[in-house]
Amino acid sequence: MKIKTLLTTMFVVFFTTVTFAQEVLVILAGSKSGSSAQRNNIYAEVLKEQGYKVKLTKNMQNDLAIDMYYNAKGPATLVWIDMLAGKFDVEYSTDEFMGIEYSVPLFMCQINADADKGTGITAIQRNAPRNIIADLGYKNQVPYASSTKVLNAALAGEVDFAYTSQSGKKKLGELGKSCEAIPGLNYNAYTIAKNVDIAEFRRSVRAVIESPQMKKWQEGRGYTNANASWDYDKDHAFVRKAMITWANARGN
Repeated sequence: MKIKTLLTTMFVVFFTTVTFAQEVLVILAGSKSGSSAQRNNIYAEVLKEQGYKVKLTKNMQNDLAIDMYYNAKGPATLVWIDMLAGKFDVEYSTDEFMGIEYSVPLFMCQINADADKGTGITAIQRNAPRNIIADLGYKNQVPYASSTKVLNAALAGEVDFAYTSQSGKKKLGELGKSCEAIPGLNYNAYTIAKNVDIAEFRRSVRAVIESPQMKKWQEGRGYTNANASWDYDKDHAFVRKAMITWANARGN
């Protein structure tokens, strides 16, 4: 009995070591200093702590990151956000869905107290849901390349209204600007992976998302993962529904 137990233990240790010794490709989409890069650095760090070998790519454009993910022959993971749907679409199976990482509420802030939303200039990101914003009465929309440029335009007083996230709301609120949440509108960050042991890697990704490093990063930006139930079918359906909403609302 003792010999059988010993052999079983040796097999489990060997199997776990072999599995974890696989190199995981962590694909960095977007800028080298943006939120995607910061998240990927945390993924690389915590996966290494769990025993994985990690290859973190250089940053690349979204379309190139998608192609790299599609063409990966070994274990690969990609962090993504559902608000890119309709502009950069990633096709993946339910088994590739590893979980919701965080959710971000979105706000409209009034910069010029005397401005009318029907005629005033509203700063938005290029990937903003223009149709939804227009339905709220903000007809005169001016697109900017990034959320940072939207915020800079608002801080400089160049626009009358600004579409922004929690971090932008915080900065504008400190200056006394009024911000209101856009009803029912937020975006969700999530993770996909391929060529992995599904159950094992889902546990590993959850460990990353719940790590002190990631929690500190999220809390510093006012993000939460309140939409993550860890029922993968349910969460995947939630993200898919959000992707359809974003694609339909983009109005490009």
